Amino acid sequence: FYVSALENKNINELKQLTIITGDSFSGKTDLLNEISKETCEYSKSINLNTEVDFKVTEELKHWFKFVFGVDFILPAKYSYVLRILSVGLNCKEGELFIVENPEINLHPRAISKIGKFFTFLANNGVKVLIETNSRDIINSICYEAYLKNINNCDVVFYNKTRDNIDKININENGKFVNDKHQLVRYPSGFFDANTEELWTLL
Repeated sequence: FYVSALENKNINELKQLTIITGDSFSGKTDLLNEISKETCEYSKSINLNTEVDFKVTEELKHWFKFVFGVDFILPAKYSYVLRILSVGLNCKEGELFIVENPEINLHPRAISKIGKFFTFLANNGVKVLIETNSRDIINSICYEAYLKNINNCDVVFYNKTRDNIDKININENGKFVNDKHQLVRYPSGFFDANTEELWTLL
């Protein structure tokens, strides 16, 4: 994941919570370049912070329980998600927080809860950009919008294919819509990736 101050005014075009799905990106810079040409120069200044030195404080344990609904256990100290919580909580208003695949090593139930944390950051002035391959994270963000825990206008999804990038918004009920506020389906190949197998099993 990355953290950087928003020094380029063009980065402000990003929504408070931006989620990217679809085909893999060719590089870290492309994570932003593919979304907006205006972010190209800015993305080069973002520093990678994979080695995060942190202590498991009582505050961090509290947030762990708030997000996942269970008490903190020691093995979680070595998890990727705890580093996400630690760095995210230290983000300042106006900073950009980029997380790649936050679902790594998480149980599906835990994945479905983490949207609560990202919406908290977004509501407190931190711009959050997530690249994910998890349908559960998408659903959790939509659910937070449905609960009115985040303004749906502050959320946008982008699904990348070989040919182009599809932009998807959500309405106040957490449903996918286009720029004309018409209900749409998420682009093919993500939510319906194993539909054929599921129908075969029925």
